[in-house]
Amino acid sequence: MSMQSLWIAGAALAGLSLLFQLETLPSRYLLTTLALAHAGAAALIWRGLPHWHFRRPFACGLGLVFVALCFMLWGAIVSSDRLSNRLDPSDDGSVHVVVIQVEDLPQRVGHERLPPSWKFQARLIEGPRPGARANFTWSSSGGNEIPEDLLPGQRFELSARLRNAAGTRNFYGFDAETWMFSKSILLSGSVQNGRGYRPSRERPPGHDLGSLIDLLRAHIRSVILATLAEAPHAGVMSGLVIGDQQGIPRESWSLFSRTGVSHLVSISGMHVTLFAVLARWLVTQIWRLASRPPLRLALYVPLPVAAAVGASLAAFAYALLAGFNIPAQRTAVMVSVAALSSLTGLRASSWGILSCTLLAILALDPT
Repeated sequence: MSMQSLWIAGAALAGLSLLFQLETLPSRYLLTTLALAHAGAAALIWRGLPHWHFRRPFACGLGLVFVALCFMLWGAIVSSDRLSNRLDPSDDGSVHVVVIQVEDLPQRVGHERLPPSWKFQARLIEGPRPGARANFTWSSSGGNEIPEDLLPGQRFELSARLRNAAGTRNFYGFDAETWMFSKSILLSGSVQNGRGYRPSRERPPGHDLGSLIDLLRAHIRSVILATLAEAPHAGVMSGLVIGDQQGIPRESWSLFSRTGVSHLVSISGMHVTLFAVLARWLVTQIWRLASRPPLRLALYVPLPVAAAVGASLAAFAYALLAGFNIPAQRTAVMVSVAALSSLTGLRASSWGILSCTLLAILALDPT
């Protein structure tokens, strides 16, 4: 089973790697036709060749090509949908009246030379590209009024100058455009709230799951910063707890880089794994106590099942609290695959767990 999943995951990765080497995205209809043709050819070979030793390699090879084409098709669909959120050249830089919903963790910036402003991510509810995500700047310069506090889920009707997002491309370091594309951020906007523009107006907030999670993260950050207001490493603590690295000063990053511990500040697989292990231990202790008379919960749900489910839920909960970045996603899926294999009695090797995790990550976000 592990070798089969490894070959399938390799085919999916190869298909997406080939897709993003192309200068332009291929037609989804062409990819669909090719995938169906390979599936049909594999079925015909499976039924047509008389001996197992002849038909197995041909059918398996065509099956792997079919998997690669399916993931190429999925990657092309997701990428084209994201690119469709870009503005037409004639609208690039124009001012639009939009309704936005604040997402992620807004950051208030400003010092002696620059006026106070907000930098945040938002989703367009109404506007030229509904559903698109954008990086916004809301500055108090030029007579603009900015909110005292900005929370995830808040909605505003305002005038904003929208542009197609652009950034530096760096093949040997941080690539801003690639990062924004992976986060589905295709636009940037600056709020125009001064004289001559429609004043901003707050709308009823959104209550979707993502906003509620971001609101919880914002509350935890505010508690940490209020408690450690005078501490020099308050931003580091916020980064370790909820994955918010915006408050870490540049001097601290330089120190972490010199000492080789930068990867420990970002919430990675190690943090999620430790949290899942602690959750498993805690669920085990609670379940043992609850399995005594009169509850006897172990008669209904065995202890290994409760511990595995508790560890998986804890891993996903902490990954969501940390912003659900790629390292956290990967570890949460790996914990769940390992728990599922132990519950079903399947013997999953480390390669099997890694390949299933790779397939899940590529299916969640093929870009």
